Amino acid sequence: EMRAGMSYFHETIWNGVPKFLRRVDTALKNIGIDERVPYNAPLIQFSSWMGGDRDGNPRVTP
Repeated sequence: EMRAGMSYFHETIWNGVPKFLRRVDTALKNIGIDERVPYNAPLIQFSSWMGGDRDGNPRVTP
């Protein structure tokens, strides 16, 4: 499960976040704001649930 999670991280987040931030910058520029979003601006928060769901979910088997 950890390997699968890390592959998603590598394939989506590393490519997706810069693309998203460029789109935000472009959208701001289109409405007349010529400043870039600061790198430390909390636009996105990541979390994961890489432990399974074995607390009574009948669809999860060991």
